[in-house]
Order: sequence, then structure tokens, then C-alpha cells
Amino acid sequence: LTRSSGWTGSPDAPTSAASLEDQLRICKQYVEGCGGTLRPELVFFDAAVSASSLQRDGFNAMMKLVREKKVDVIVTENLDRVSRDFADSAVVFRELKYLDVRLVSVSNSFDGQSEHAPVLLMLESWKNEQYLKDLSFKTKRGLQGRALKGFSTGGLPLGYTSVEDKDADGQVIGHSIVVDEAGSSIVGRIFQMYLDGNSYDRIAYQLNAEHTPPPRKGKYRNKGWVGSTIREMLRNKAYVGVWTFGKKRWVKVPGTNSRRYRP
Repeated sequence: LTRSSGWTGSPDAPTSAASLEDQLRICKQYVEGCGGTLRPELVFFDAAVSASSLQRDGFNAMMKLVREKKVDVIVTENLDRVSRDFADSAVVFRELKYLDVRLVSVSNSFDGQSEHAPVLLMLESWKNEQYLKDLSFKTKRGLQGRALKGFSTGGLPLGYTSVEDKDADGQVIGHSIVVDEAGSSIVGRIFQMYLDGNSYDRIAYQLNAEHTPPPRKGKYRNKGWVGSTIREMLRNKAYVGVWTFGKKRWVKVPGTNSRRYRP
């Protein structure tokens, strides 16, 4: 029970709206079974955000109340809704213990006040982290299979797009890489401008002046064209028909949802 006469629930990262509702229902049943009342303002969600990081709006809003000493108990449907990272789970649990906040996970039958809680938490956290590693391995294995068949593995450079390939039964078996005419004209112009003696920055300046949309606008880049983007495009061997896979790997920055790639 929070000190403001409610309960704090933290269902996180559901696979669907129905899953989110189910998690909330389970938490609500537990709270009411203990004689409590679930107040909407004390329910925190992180819908469609991975629990592999602690950088989540709902989780941080909940922890703000915890640090202000306005929470006595946190109820979650599963411990993996708090974190799927082994080290992060340990950090959160240690802080909750210090602040004398009880963590309850309904489906895990976990109670932070139990003498065996630290061991159970570590076992569950290790299992959750291994799940992510196994998922990553299977995803990479599938992408390797697509690459070997000449299909797209995602992340196509400007000037290319993909179209579905189907078998005789109409089932999608992959996505073939084809030229995107609109993007292709921009790519061709960039190469020509460089051959005409323009610098990376000059090309970027000209494209921005003409309001030419940059690659992945709104998703990864909101600053428009920059010199480094031009440089990488001119060095991209995909533009001479050389496709590679697995030349670099993405590594998540600890404690965040940010990723950096390494050779």
C-alpha cells in the first residue's frame, strides 16, 4: 500500500494491448485480494518499450515516487516487467531494499521481504537475460539465412527498397532488393556532385537548401543532411552491387536503449 492509500503497479512492455490489459488485471486482482484499492494514477506502463533498459518513462516515474518515499509496495505481474537485465535487476532490488520498499511479482510468487528473495531474484533475472540472448541468436540466424538467399536483411541504404517474394502457395519467403527510383535519383546526384569537385559539407548544404529529405527522416535523423552522411554514402559498396552481412555488430550501451555498432 502506498502512503497515499493506493497501490503501485508496473506492467511493462506488453506484446499487445490485450497482454497489457491482462497484466493489469492480474495485478489488480492481487491488490484487491489483499484489501487494497488500485488508483489509476498509481499504475505505470511502458507499452512497447523493451525492459532490457531502465530508461523507460513509466518505470522512471514510478521510481521518482519511490525515492520521494511515497511508495511502500510495488506490484508487478512478472519480474521481467521490471528488468530483463541481470545487473539492472540487482541495482533496482538493492535500491528498493535500502528505501524499504517491498517488491511483489504475482506470477513469480516473489516477495521481496522473503529471506530467499535475493537468490530468487538473481535466478529469475539470469533466466530473463538468457531469454534475450537466445532471441538475439535466433534472430541473427534467421537474418543470415535471408542474406545467403540474396534477400534483404533490413536497413537498406537510400536508393534501394524491398518487395515481397512469395512461393507457389502465396507465402512470403523473403524480400528482394530493388532500386527505388525516387531515392536513386538523389544518390546519383550526390555522386555526380562529388565528381564535380564539391566537398561533403557543400553537398549536404545544397541538399538541405533544396529541402531534399535525408535518409530515415524522423526515425534516426532530424538534422537533415550532414557531411558525414555524404561520406558514408560515397563509401557504401552497395552502390556498386556488393552486399555484405555481419561485417559489424550492434552493442547496447549499458543501462540504456541506445546501440552502437562495432566492426
